[in-house]
Amino acid sequence: MKAPFFSIQRIGLALLFFFSAIACSTTSNLNLAKNEQLPEIVKSHKSLALNGRRPGMINTGVWIEEGDQYTILATGTIDMWPGGPRHIYKAENGWLVMARYGNGYAFEPLNRGRNSDTIVAHDSGYLYVGYKEGPVDLMGNPDNPDSYKDDFGSILIDVIVWKEEDYVQIFEFFNEMYRRDPENRAVADALQYAKNNKEYEIARQQVVKKVDETKQMIEELKEQKAQTETGSQTDTSIPSAVPSTKTGVDQERIVKLETRLTELMAEVAQLDEMKKQLEEERKKTEQLSQALEETAGREKDLLNKLSVGVKAAPVIVVASPSDGDRTESRTIQLTGVAEDDTGISQININANNKVILPKDGRGIRVKEIELPKRYHFNERIALDKGLNTITIRSVDADGLTAEVVLRITRIERRRNVWALVVGINEYQNVRNLKYAVNDAQAFYNLLVKQNQIPQENVIILIDQQASLRNLRRALGTQLKKRAGKEDII
Repeated sequence: MKAPFFSIQRIGLALLFFFSAIACSTTSNLNLAKNEQLPEIVKSHKSLALNGRRPGMINTGVWIEEGDQYTILATGTIDMWPGGPRHIYKAENGWLVMARYGNGYAFEPLNRGRNSDTIVAHDSGYLYVGYKEGPVDLMGNPDNPDSYKDDFGSILIDVIVWKEEDYVQIFEFFNEMYRRDPENRAVADALQYAKNNKEYEIARQQVVKKVDETKQMIEELKEQKAQTETGSQTDTSIPSAVPSTKTGVDQERIVKLETRLTELMAEVAQLDEMKKQLEEERKKTEQLSQALEETAGREKDLLNKLSVGVKAAPVIVVASPSDGDRTESRTIQLTGVAEDDTGISQININANNKVILPKDGRGIRVKEIELPKRYHFNERIALDKGLNTITIRSVDADGLTAEVVLRITRIERRRNVWALVVGINEYQNVRNLKYAVNDAQAFYNLLVKQNQIPQENVIILIDQQASLRNLRRALGTQLKKRAGKEDII
């Protein structure tokens, strides 16, 4: 229980938050008319309020399937120490709001500075939400429920589960909600995120449509070319030495279309890379949010200590790995020690919201009468591709908590790209082409200059250079000897 602070100001704050809580219990972040029909893209929607003085997690009644995409909107404030220093916390602080699926582990659904986020569910179950006033266990249950008794205020939560990942429709929905209530920060954040994804989705659909159309044209031309050649062979009145003009023209068009197809595929890859970069920037924002959360958490722990008397939290020292490490390995060895003068009562280690220690997922709780003052940990942890977050959390005999967060990035093994580019304009027995050499040179430039593939990795053979002997040597000797098992040819 925090130290009392009696004043007229506190009474006024209590009344203010009381009436705001009543108002929140009957409203939503979405400005919807009574019994208004939601658009088809919405699978389910629920509004609720997280009121002060209410510890623990609340079942929203919304069932989430693994892989479902849903949006959480949150606005409001909680006063955790009326009249005290730095006591009012907002939903956009990032660490304040918690969520979990069924009996799974709690996570923070919002990034710092945002009132909304769209998430792909990593598990199934009813969605629970709550707010964090102090240290909590892996499921979001508070270590000290009594510390919530002085809290005032309310966080208004909306959960929207989408039927499919169609950002054109999602954007239209949030655009209408924003038109009705442009002051709601949660709706504004959701609209901006939907807008960014809609633009990517439309651009990619347009390019993919062109790819499909080009592929169809190539197939049709190849069929026509094959039919023409078959017809020429069966017509004995036409000398076989005379080349078909139409066949040559068709071949030129096929080469042009195949070059265009390559350019379109490169454009698709470029759009996907842009989407990947946006996701990486989002992860960097999450990392910053977590770092700021840790700082805010330390400040809050300090205030709690000052209210109950100065006590030291456990000390956690990680020997390996270091925060920010990058590795190509699929696993890392986590080693270190947790230490406290009053004794270590509990230690938890999890990676990417999965419990690593102990194996039963309940957290190590030391049962000896005399608690150990030092606990060594040594665990091998499997890494996902990309960013991995590893959390080590220790609780001492006084209930004080220390936490260390490591961010390890697993990068894909770098693979070389090799290519053989062939362009032939001059033929002996058929009509010469006009653009094959130019197209081959353009494709070579696309690989080397635009995609930054090393020049020595790309072999180009033009006209007389493209002999059967040179082709066999390039494919069967040069590329075969130089390319690795994981390389791309």
